[in-house]
Amino acid sequence: MPSGKAMAKYKRVKARIVVVDPGEAVVMQRIEAMRSPAMERVAARWYNARRHLPREAMPQASRRW
Repeated sequence: MPSGKAMAKYKRVKARIVVVDPGEAVVMQRIEAMRSPAMERVAARWYNARRHLPREAMPQASRRW
């Protein structure tokens, strides 16, 4: 979750932001299995901040299986 200042810098240098999101359910499962419970609040904040944003692309598989 880059700060507003960091995002302004990225925009200034024409950086491309790529969000890799396996989905809220997967993230919460991974937090439960591998992270501190405090990370649940961080993930929830991230997903809540994005609920109103349009999806830029449909989720795609990394490769053909």
